[in-house]
Amino acid sequence: MGTNGFINRLTTIKSTVESLYGKGWFSYVKYLYYGLFRINTFIVYELTLDRVFVEIPLGDDVKILRPTTEELDVIRGVRVLPKAFHIDKTDGIKCCYLLTKNGEPVYVHWISYHGDTSRFVRIGKKTARITYIFTLPEFRGEGYYYKMIPLTANELRSQGIERLVTVIHDGNVAAIKSVTKAGFKELARIKALGPFNQTIDV
Repeated sequence: MGTNGFINRLTTIKSTVESLYGKGWFSYVKYLYYGLFRINTFIVYELTLDRVFVEIPLGDDVKILRPTTEELDVIRGVRVLPKAFHIDKTDGIKCCYLLTKNGEPVYVHWISYHGDTSRFVRIGKKTARITYIFTLPEFRGEGYYYKMIPLTANELRSQGIERLVTVIHDGNVAAIKSVTKAGFKELARIKALGPFNQTIDV
């Protein structure tokens, strides 16, 4: 990694920490604590794609994108964005849904398929995982995650996917409310310490 790449990585980490925990040195302490030293519980949820889901309007000023890597690079070149907007680079996952509002990125989630890198779960051939869901802080409270689930589920169903799963930290109350409201059911709970965790088949 060259000097520019290293600086970009540090800038991305800074943006991620501030988006999750706020500004200040204590935010970095929390980031390291939760990532390396605390025993965390993650909940696996599943949604059976056995019906057509009622899609929810996002608003006239919100645009849904399914960008290529090249198109993402253009968006990432405009402003510093947290790690969740760089998953194609870090994890090799290629499919994402990105929302823009008046041309500004506001939300992203990624879709993992069978064979993709996936912590906590081994994805089956008829299963997909919605992961790295992130709304920029200034746009939270609009329910974008909840509103994007039906559209995503319908598109995956049209591809022959029969089940959608997601993995959420048990402390992420807002995300848990979104998925349970959308019809997801709890499948399993997984303990993790830093990078070490159980993996289950889905």
